[in-house]
Amino acid sequence: MMSSTRRKNGVASRIHLSNNDFVMNVPTYEIGQAWPEVQNFLPDVLIGVDAPTLASDLSTLPKYQPLRSVDSFGAIKDERSARPLVEGTVARPILNGRLEIPGAVFNIPEQGFSARPTEAGMVIESHPEPPWPKMFIELQSRLTPSEVKRVLVLASDDTVDAELLRTRVVFAIAMAEEWFLHLDHLVAKVEHQHGPDTETNEKQIRYKAKIFRKLKYIEESFGLRFSVPETISGHEVQQIETIFRGITEGEFRGRANAMSFKLLPSMIDLSKPPFSGVGEFSYEVEAPVKLFDQHVPLGTFTVHLEKADLASPRVEEQIRKGREPIDVRFEVLDNQVVYCFKDHVRQPRENLTEQLEQFKRQLALEEPKELVDLVDEPLQGDVSELEAGQIAMGWTFYTNLPDRYCPQEPEIDPSTGNWRVPIWLVYASGEGGHVGDLLIHKKTGVIVSQTSIEELRTKAMALAETLLHAG
Repeated sequence: MMSSTRRKNGVASRIHLSNNDFVMNVPTYEIGQAWPEVQNFLPDVLIGVDAPTLASDLSTLPKYQPLRSVDSFGAIKDERSARPLVEGTVARPILNGRLEIPGAVFNIPEQGFSARPTEAGMVIESHPEPPWPKMFIELQSRLTPSEVKRVLVLASDDTVDAELLRTRVVFAIAMAEEWFLHLDHLVAKVEHQHGPDTETNEKQIRYKAKIFRKLKYIEESFGLRFSVPETISGHEVQQIETIFRGITEGEFRGRANAMSFKLLPSMIDLSKPPFSGVGEFSYEVEAPVKLFDQHVPLGTFTVHLEKADLASPRVEEQIRKGREPIDVRFEVLDNQVVYCFKDHVRQPRENLTEQLEQFKRQLALEEPKELVDLVDEPLQGDVSELEAGQIAMGWTFYTNLPDRYCPQEPEIDPSTGNWRVPIWLVYASGEGGHVGDLLIHKKTGVIVSQTSIEELRTKAMALAETLLHAG
């Protein structure tokens, strides 16, 4: 919630902490917007098929040696992460095979496969060499005819390469009209059937594909190797995007409705903005930024807020208590954050662009252009209706409009595709009317046009006259 106290805009406040932690809170927008939590496993790829030869022949395969067993589907745990896998027993490979996806730019290497019966049918399990993904193919029946009930694709280890290859395989399967499973002398044809969850799954695949390609670029830029955790938090997704854009653009704008920083009490002047009112705030970071299990040597970079407002008056109380760094939270009234990475902004922009293009050319040797182009897409979603309303409310705050000027529900402007937010003058009685508009860019959150304050006030006076005479 925004503070109800009206304050005047102030001058920039420059803070420099050489060895301090850099803290960024994740904006809390609508589900699916901004920085959603990312479960670090891909959704099941739902596929239906008739494969009588495969099912009937596999039902007569020789016995395998079980390594361990469980009671129900989803109970086996991956040794790395304790993730649920599949029902039954885990077997040693007894067949050689490979997956063939027509039209795919890459070839999945030949690998071992094993099979085991289940109550409903059979599960075929691959045993690849990392970083190629592990696959489980569940058959509806062991008899003729059979159906592939579902396919589960899992990363073989916790590396970025493994996750990148998993998204590549899942994307290829999801996009293919058909694919083939070769096991020794057997071949099974699998046809892709689009179900109600197909579109949602494809969006999730693309979202995760963006994350791991950007992580791969960060790895190659700094010679790092990340161990990917089971869950990538919204904060970590934001870090990935910030680092990636910093090293590919040098300076850029992002969005956040609030940000937190650790500051020493001696560096806070409560008599100056943004501690005394709305104003600018800059925070300079020199220490490496920790992402997962690695410290990324980004050099010095600056975070700049143009419309910052202290979120809590308790800062004054905390300052009096001691000299330890304290968390200071600011509301970002225009949702705009400017990042400047000094080592990269000094480089010619064409050099940064060429480095990224070289990375994309390397990816294009092994995956389709549609996947490669995801590198250029932002991880942060478009401005939601809720966020557009927040930006409009912040605008009324830092322009010092009285409380009776109220933003209404945002609507998409048909001529521009951006958010249009009507500004109304509303009295306590409920009477009021339209006096102006804000046009907010749907991608960036920047206010691209607005009714001037002068015009707003003129229309408000005319409206007040009309309402007075009407009463």
